Order: sequence, then structure tokens, then C-alpha cells
Amino acid sequence: MAVAAVCEGLTSGTILAIDRSATMIAAARRRNQDPEREGKATFAAMALADMTFGSQRFDKVFAINVNLFWRDAARELAIVRTVLAPRGRLHLIFEPPTVAQVERIAKETAVRLEVGGFSNAVVRKGTGTAARLIHISAA
Repeated sequence: MAVAAVCEGLTSGTILAIDRSATMIAAARRRNQDPEREGKATFAAMALADMTFGSQRFDKVFAINVNLFWRDAARELAIVRTVLAPRGRLHLIFEPPTVAQVERIAKETAVRLEVGGFSNAVVRKGTGTAARLIHISAA
């Protein structure tokens, strides 16, 4: 669903969606046949650590509900830093099971980002019916 939302807003560029689950990639490809056919979206069933990007750089890197970014993400953050274009931003989105976890996860993630060499973290937390949502972006 995230790929479809990103593709709707694309005026230029493309999206590369990766997931270590072949099942999730297959579902994403089914939902996004038109953007894939148009060359706006490509998909890979692979872990971030196993990807080879060559000289490819990204303006934005998104990770949705990837808990390693608030647990122990040193290796992955190093990879993200190498593939971000100058002035690129990392966007982490979480929806913890309970509202009680939001503050802890937001704080732990901000610390992990700083330790991983990212700065200027902006933490946004949902309200109302979206109170479990967290969006953290950093450069």
C-alpha cells in the first residue's frame, strides 16, 4: 500500500521496494502492476544488508514497521547512510501494538539514529485515532 501511495505522488523518479519476505513482495507487485509496468516501481525480495546498490543513491529511504531501527540497527543505518543522496532523508514509520509503547520507541529510535550518524531527527507522533503512529525522519 505504501508503494501505491508513493507512486501516486511521483512527478519524477522511481521507487525501489525491498522486503526480506517474498510473500510480501509478491503482494506488493500484485497491487502495483501499473506502476511497475510504467517503470515507476521495482521490487526485490531481499534483506537490506544483502542488497547491492552500486552507485545508486536515493533521496528518501522509508522503513515501515521495521523494528530493528529502534533495537539494534548499526549495520543497516550504515548501509542507509551510504545510499542516501546528499540532503537525502531517512523516514521511519512505526505503529506499535499499544499507545503505551509510542514514547519509548520514539526515544530509543532517536538515540539509535544519533549513534548511527544521523542528525536533525524530527519525531512526529499521531493523535486521536492515530495515536499509535510514529514518524521519525533524519538526515
